[in-house]
Amino acid sequence: MKTQSVRGVVWCGLFSFAGLCSAATNYVWPAASPEVLREELFGLRVLLALEDKGPKGTTKFLRESLAKDPSPHVQAWVARLSLLAKDYGVEPAVDLATAETLANGAAAYGSLVALDTLARVKLNGLSGYAGDFESGVELLGKAATAGYPAAIATEGVLFMRGKGRPKDVARGALMIRRAAALGQPQGLFEIGVDFEMGGTFGPPNLEVAMEHYCLLAQYSNQGLNRLKMLADAGHARARFFYLLARVRRFNEGEEIAPSAARAAVADLAALETGDPRAWVELGVAHLVGVYATRDYARAKNFFERALPFEEDAKMFLAYMQVGGLGVPKEAEAGLAKFGELADKGNARAAAWLGALYYWGNSDMKHVRKNKTKAFHYTRQAAEAGCSIGLRNLAFCYEHGIGTPENYTLAAIIYWRVKQAGWRDGKEKVIRHLAFAKMP
Repeated sequence: MKTQSVRGVVWCGLFSFAGLCSAATNYVWPAASPEVLREELFGLRVLLALEDKGPKGTTKFLRESLAKDPSPHVQAWVARLSLLAKDYGVEPAVDLATAETLANGAAAYGSLVALDTLARVKLNGLSGYAGDFESGVELLGKAATAGYPAAIATEGVLFMRGKGRPKDVARGALMIRRAAALGQPQGLFEIGVDFEMGGTFGPPNLEVAMEHYCLLAQYSNQGLNRLKMLADAGHARARFFYLLARVRRFNEGEEIAPSAARAAVADLAALETGDPRAWVELGVAHLVGVYATRDYARAKNFFERALPFEEDAKMFLAYMQVGGLGVPKEAEAGLAKFGELADKGNARAAAWLGALYYWGNSDMKHVRKNKTKAFHYTRQAAEAGCSIGLRNLAFCYEHGIGTPENYTLAAIIYWRVKQAGWRDGKEKVIRHLAFAKMP
């Protein structure tokens, strides 16, 4: 019974938390201090080097960068890839003693990358250093409190496992979800594997593991790939979660061969699981009419069936109401419902409302364009981790829609768009890095 209650709390913490994060939102994100932005920009260059230059090229890049500009943000990344070299698959750019000195120096200047790096070394006894768990937890807490996503994710895992922190599954789950929304979804994967293999929360529970992988798929291909692996191994429910995740990504604009998308929509419909999440995605597919026949009556039916269980169903019915799509047109009432849902923390409602206020569509020409509202709701969606909200927010900073042009923030956000699986994300990052100004 105890294990079941823990699983129930995990479910609530991860999948029914609308409004919990948004209640604490101050809308500073994604802007940050100059020190943090410098680290993020240099970090993008390091991660691009890993992809394009390989391990040796990255090590060379780090050494040359340190010799050219030994600033704290450079020191922090050189230390990170030296102390955590195995995690990144590279050779240390400097010896371990030098790396530790660089990390401590950068941390003294407020480097969150350095704080998180030192915390991981002490927590796990990495790079030949003896573990100092208590000190590692303290450093991790500082980095998490300062808002570093990787540290938030790790501290969330510690809370869920009751390791170094009082066991608080709901709080830990919320932290992991928050970190994922800020671009660091690794905690979702770790907890998913824990449930899949068995461990902290008792015997293996593949169903709960797959719930985590399905959520992870919104932020990273890692979740989608894990579900596909389980589906290919013959797990029937894994096929459902894989199709659900894929169709949601199509519905949010991921580019893919139309034939493959149509097949996924048809396969999800054929499963007939009775899961309201599937009804929502099938409704969206028929509402948009890109990868399924546009059929407003069928879409409405799917949304109404899901209405008692899924907040997103309310949002899409409001969308239909704004445009008079298969229902009487009541634009003001529909927009009011949209805004109410978005302000309560529904990221999808915020994303669609933001897009509606700027881009609109042929069915919504009567909605007056409002760049300020478009930016406000788009940022709200992006902060909650919505992939289409992220993409649109990067576009806003790129073109100055409702906000001044900012190529630095555009580059940083396009990297997260890339991580979420958008094909042109990397190209956008490289393009905007060329114009990004170091704060």
